[in-house]
Amino acid sequence: MHNSDSNVQDELLQKIMEVAQDRKAMRLVIYAIKDIEWIADKVMILSIQNSRHCQSLLDAIKTAVKTFMPFNEFDQDDVIVSGDPNSGWVIVKTHGLMIHCMTQTLRQYYELDTLYEARGIVYHT
Repeated sequence: MHNSDSNVQDELLQKIMEVAQDRKAMRLVIYAIKDIEWIADKVMILSIQNSRHCQSLLDAIKTAVKTFMPFNEFDQDDVIVSGDPNSGWVIVKTHGLMIHCMTQTLRQYYELDTLYEARGIVYHT
């Protein structure tokens, strides 16, 4: 990623963090993994309360990305969502960012934080 692309990514990440905090996401942590993983530059993990909370957060993230990107550069494929809010775990991928929206129970069970803390750099807590 070029330096200017990195700046855009950081600005988008900041916008998504604001949206997540406004929507009452809990335990928001970001890991910089660019040098150790090919799948994303940064990973955000946050806890959700339930499926409605997850859906609300997903809608807000999609809107944030859409309004952040220049009109002629936004494509529906810019935000890829894997999973179903009813499952308690949804992954959003956008512009080098991977966002895990998980219930606290699933977050504790799968221990993604432990995995990323061991390999990545904590970028924001």
